[in-house]
Amino acid sequence: MSNPAEAKTATGLLRYRGEEVVAVYDSACAGRTAGEVLGVGGAIPFVDSLDGLEADTLVMGIATAGGELPGSWRAIISDALGGGMKILNGLHTFIADDPELASLAAEHGGELIDVRRPPADLVVSSNEACNTTCFRVHTVGHDCGVGKMLTALELT
Repeated sequence: MSNPAEAKTATGLLRYRGEEVVAVYDSACAGRTAGEVLGVGGAIPFVDSLDGLEADTLVMGIATAGGELPGSWRAIISDALGGGMKILNGLHTFIADDPELASLAAEHGGELIDVRRPPADLVVSSNEACNTTCFRVHTVGHDCGVGKMLTALELT
């Protein structure tokens, strides 16, 4: 997580919703603050354990190579689910489909939310935006990591 270019979601949360962030999980930076490591987030601590945190949600706010779930993350997710936490997963791998994690969530009252999973009733290209009268700004970039999300967050 110590590379903000790989953690756009986490950095965005620290920058724009820092008051809702309890800690950042990254064992490589444990003991330091978000402000020290990332330049945003002030005194929000980096931790290497979920123990003692008063949190109800674990946001997986980093992109991995290929969008896959690293094996080393399973223990962290399992700990969070064991504490009844909600997991917001931004990876391309849908963890709600993982039988072991789904079982843990059900057993402990946790929840697995795959934010990239399209809704079953998704309608593509209905052209309804042309009928609205609100002001709209379309952010476009030629690649990932060029500032589309940050621009949209700054404008809202």
